[in-house]
Amino acid sequence: MMVLGCPKNRADSEAVAGLLKGAGYDVVGWEKEADAAILFTCAFVRDAEEESIGAIVELEEQKRKGTIRALLVVGCMPERHRAESGVSGDLPDVDAWVGAADYRKMPQILKNALVGKRHFFKSQRAGFLPERAKRFRLGHEPFSYLKISEGCRNRCAYCTIPYIKGGFRSRPLGRLVEEAENLVEAGAKEIVIVGQDTALYGIDRYGQPKLADLLKKFALRLPKTWLRVMYCHPAHLNDLVLETIAEFPNICPYLDMPIQHVSDSILRRMGRRVSRKTIERTIETARKKVPGITLRTTVMVGFPGETDSQFNEILDFIKTIRFERLGAFAYSREEGTRAFNMPGRIPEKIKLDRLDVLMRTQQEISWDINRDLVGSEMTALVDGPAEDSPESVAARSMAHAPEVDGCIYIKNRGSKPGDFIKVRITDALVYDLEAEPISGKKQERSRPATYC
Repeated sequence: MMVLGCPKNRADSEAVAGLLKGAGYDVVGWEKEADAAILFTCAFVRDAEEESIGAIVELEEQKRKGTIRALLVVGCMPERHRAESGVSGDLPDVDAWVGAADYRKMPQILKNALVGKRHFFKSQRAGFLPERAKRFRLGHEPFSYLKISEGCRNRCAYCTIPYIKGGFRSRPLGRLVEEAENLVEAGAKEIVIVGQDTALYGIDRYGQPKLADLLKKFALRLPKTWLRVMYCHPAHLNDLVLETIAEFPNICPYLDMPIQHVSDSILRRMGRRVSRKTIERTIETARKKVPGITLRTTVMVGFPGETDSQFNEILDFIKTIRFERLGAFAYSREEGTRAFNMPGRIPEKIKLDRLDVLMRTQQEISWDINRDLVGSEMTALVDGPAEDSPESVAARSMAHAPEVDGCIYIKNRGSKPGDFIKVRITDALVYDLEAEPISGKKQERSRPATYC
């Protein structure tokens, strides 16, 4: 299996791997030989889809050489094009195009593909909402993603997700607790909660948001497991979630809350259903209720109609708020979205120039924050060997989400993935930290007294 795109794809791929294992198939990683290749694609924006197409072309070549017998392309790219026929003709060596709604049929689809029977876009439904997922972990990292919902109801003007994934649907709370326990039994030391809008979890199923209740259940049932919340829309985050994060020591004092912009006129054009005042109030409340919280956000530049003044507004906001973590991207014009035909398109060069200025600003903020941490002590979770340093391991504190944030490089080659160790920060880089172990003892997996 090969997985592209977001953590939600990773969670889905492990659910599919569990289905295949249950049907008697051996599931291996991308580095090993296999009879069939299953590619989980991303098609959220044009660049992601182009990456998916490039991977498909490479796999088609492997099939022509006889390295693999069958090629299955699954996930967002087939779903985005499920009403079309041209995409399959352009990539003729793909044996199956499988939308997420057909994941439950994957054992049979794979069986058919291995004997030459092809599968194309059978379901017109969108998204995958596993009932009782018996996942098979594909990697050896000490963290696992847990998808608590599927789809989105926000209908932002720039976003393809509602079409690709469908409307917002939550999974039953009890099933999620069961899945989290299974992941921990399989080796996960950290559960990362994901969804298109985690703050809305439960509103469709229980009549009101239940993310706080879910976090409490996880925290009580898994007291030695780190818990982390991603993708909270600022319009839907409530105080109960923040109070729950503050209450339990195994819930990371960390919140991912994409704001996209702060100009009220741009936010209205984006369809974000939130104002600058609400965003400011939410950030203030988060920092008050959860002292030392790490805030991560996402910002978009170059949305149609964005003026220099409006760009400077978001830039000044970032300088004032000083998010500990920030990701940014330039607006991508996507067919099927309301923004596709909006007037006021920004030239590509201006978008990229704005993106560069914004990220340079964030780099300075990140480096300042990291330098203030030199000399402090914290608990770190070891992810694995550091790629560029044979004497070090790569680890994270509660303030570092896997794969999207920086990490802590520790000169302690004897540590293994999943170890919790107490460290002292010795040096700061722009996004990363360097540290040394305080002692050789493994630490408890609760929130450290001092953390970044």
